[in-house]
Amino acid sequence: MPVKATNSANLTSQLNILAKKRNPSEFEMRLFRKEVEALKGVNADEYYMLLGMLDAVQGNLQSSVDNHERALKLSKDPVDLMNYGLSMRRLGQFIKSQELMLLAFEQAPNSPETFNEVCLSLIFSGDFSIIEEAQNRFNRANPSFDLYDIDTYANILHIRDCLAKSNIKESEYTKVLSTLSNVLLKYNLSIEDLDVDLSSFDGVKHVSVFIRVYLDSSEKLFEINERLADEVISMDDLECWNRLILNVINFESQDAVA
Repeated sequence: MPVKATNSANLTSQLNILAKKRNPSEFEMRLFRKEVEALKGVNADEYYMLLGMLDAVQGNLQSSVDNHERALKLSKDPVDLMNYGLSMRRLGQFIKSQELMLLAFEQAPNSPETFNEVCLSLIFSGDFSIIEEAQNRFNRANPSFDLYDIDTYANILHIRDCLAKSNIKESEYTKVLSTLSNVLLKYNLSIEDLDVDLSSFDGVKHVSVFIRVYLDSSEKLFEINERLADEVISMDDLECWNRLILNVINFESQDAVA
């Protein structure tokens, strides 16, 4: 997670640990917030940025937005924008996250880390309409760098190839991913990872999408997948409904495609 260097740099690793926990304890949260408060009179930019990130870990969307916006009024460099984008991604706000990552990329078009975050945002939103523009800009700013060294870029190419081979329009895939995000938000969940694979049944190619979330309840996962299937089938003018298979699974499950 790209957090600026401070005299209290250990806050970064602490926050990463908290973010990976499904249910951080109230004590841990209070302790971390207390340490962040110590930055208030020292570096207000980092203070508000870290508060916004902590709010995202706790699932507080509006408070996270408010604190990140306060940080941006003090500093609007790529790190501030990317951390804001990471918070929005954690809260399932993928369009907002994508917008912020693109703003960061505008300031640092030669940064592989920033381009990687842009690509990951596109994967989670399912909208690849600007990938050519982004890759061309990165290539111009960093001509010696091999784009294929960035896994998320290679993943985008893989997903687009799967969609093309299954005759699934990218515009339809984008709509389905938007529906997926809306369903997950109703359960206070967000996409943690996403894998795509190409398969064939009775000679017809299908695209399987495995969506990893932090939820170890098989009953809830079944309910979410049923609801998602109903929503996709009911979408108007969706030609790919029988060739695009979505599977929401627990993040720690080994059933998804590697």
